[in-house]
Amino acid sequence: MKGIVLLTLATFAAPLAAQETFTHELVTMVLPAGWAVQPKPAVAEPEYVAALQGANKAANAVVTASNGYGNLKEAMQRGTAMIQAAFPGAVADTSYYELKTGSGDKIWLQAFSGSLTYGGKDVPLAALLAVTVNGKRGVIAQVYFAPQFGAQVGREFGELIRSFK
Repeated sequence: MKGIVLLTLATFAAPLAAQETFTHELVTMVLPAGWAVQPKPAVAEPEYVAALQGANKAANAVVTASNGYGNLKEAMQRGTAMIQAAFPGAVADTSYYELKTGSGDKIWLQAFSGSLTYGGKDVPLAALLAVTVNGKRGVIAQVYFAPQFGAQVGREFGELIRSFK
């Protein structure tokens, strides 16, 4: 799992290409090439910003934002609870990584791994959690993917979180 995070870190050296920009009142982000915004669920929490599907359907991400996430530690705790609710039994990496958005805000990034039972079989799954807080505004992004797509998803998720404004 650390390899996925290291590949994500490597994307910060590359400039972003011109891609679709998604704007919400609390966060603006640039979608990686091939990523698409999914329809908003009929019942969505007030913090809901967007559900995204990665290129070639290799990943599914959820982005939430609020003026009530507190500091980075509190936002990371909320994000971890979100991952655990969506991915029961997920095991977190023992450490997190500190990165920066393109505008200089701190991002904490943590990897998760485990498996889910689907069709009577255990299917490996991985997730990345990224949180950033600037003043009152906090953003939590989660992405879920099959481990074989880790390098691609790591690069693309890195682009996405680096673009948060």
